[in-house]
Amino acid sequence: MVISTKGRYALRLMIDLAQHCDEGYISLKTVAQRQNVSLKYMEAIAAALNRASLVLSQRGKEGGYCLSRPACDITVAQVLHSTEGSMAAVACLESGRELLRARGAVSDAADVEKARRRHGQLSVERLRAGPA
Repeated sequence: MVISTKGRYALRLMIDLAQHCDEGYISLKTVAQRQNVSLKYMEAIAAALNRASLVLSQRGKEGGYCLSRPACDITVAQVLHSTEGSMAAVACLESGRELLRARGAVSDAADVEKARRRHGQLSVERLRAGPA
């Protein structure tokens, strides 16, 4: 599975919001400067995360973005799905297991699916905390 720049920056945005969650709503300008990412690109990513209900937004002088729920309740898979679309590790997983059975690759697909599930349970809080 290849994660695009947009997906990586979405994770960076979510981790930044998690690290500064006690500060209330945080402007994208502040996050963009901390993460060294263009504000325009951060705005597009924040809009996708907002549509996925992963962040809350507030307009005005005290406005900005914050996590919609505790970081431990937001998975990496949810963040990536909001920016990447499908989380299938390979294209044939999107079309179902029948194609894989026909090609004799069921066990490989099962292994990929197990790995996908394991990473889908990784939370933003865990990433914020750093290596174990």
